[in-house]
Amino acid sequence: MRRSARACYLLASTEPPPEPLLVQANFEVLAPPYATLYARFQLGRFAERGSAQPAETYRLTRQSIHRALQRGILVDDLLRFLREHSATDVPSNVSATLREWAGQYGRVSLRHGTLLEADDALLLEQIRRDRRVRLPRVEQLGERAWLLRPADAPALAERLSKAGYGVANQAEPAGAPLREHDLTVAMAALEFYAQACAALALEHDASAALRKRVARLLSEKQLNRAHQASREALQRLREHLRLPNENVQIEEPG
Repeated sequence: MRRSARACYLLASTEPPPEPLLVQANFEVLAPPYATLYARFQLGRFAERGSAQPAETYRLTRQSIHRALQRGILVDDLLRFLREHSATDVPSNVSATLREWAGQYGRVSLRHGTLLEADDALLLEQIRRDRRVRLPRVEQLGERAWLLRPADAPALAERLSKAGYGVANQAEPAGAPLREHDLTVAMAALEFYAQACAALALEHDASAALRKRVARLLSEKQLNRAHQASREALQRLREHLRLPNENVQIEEPG
């Protein structure tokens, strides 16, 4: 009796042969128990993993395809992989839908930028031609608005001011540290919040550790100003709510 090729393989090997994936019309992809690790790994890059019994189930979704595209995976490569590792042809509705989802990716985007606006389109054109300004690369959003990179904004604002354009509402560069005055206000607000909550017997999240971190950024003079402002605000609150004028014991930030 002649043995089949599969029987010979089974007799010669302790492991069964690898099993192909199964792409279904409902956008589920089944990975049988003996699917290769490579196939499972690649499938996990662009499909959402579902149940694991009796076979691992992956689902193709719009979100999973968009995440794959974001990582640089092309839809043509994705479909080629499914065709090469599937037991049957990829259903036409799945193939068409994946291409449709891929075509939708990138049509909407969010960008960081700084807006340069003027009340007169001629003024923007004057700025463009002014050699003192040395206008960086901008994107025209309308007749009176241009978009530029946030990193270019501080130097441009300085050049515009020196050229006499009187820039208003200058944007802070991304990640710029708070000014000392702003930190003083933040410290006073934290102290007032903590003491007011204590006076009203309310829990609060202004921990002593947080207040210490802010306090270390201030000079002694600015820190005293913050404490004085918070005490005055708390006294006004007591008068408004007619609370007992008593000293509230809370942990000092130092």
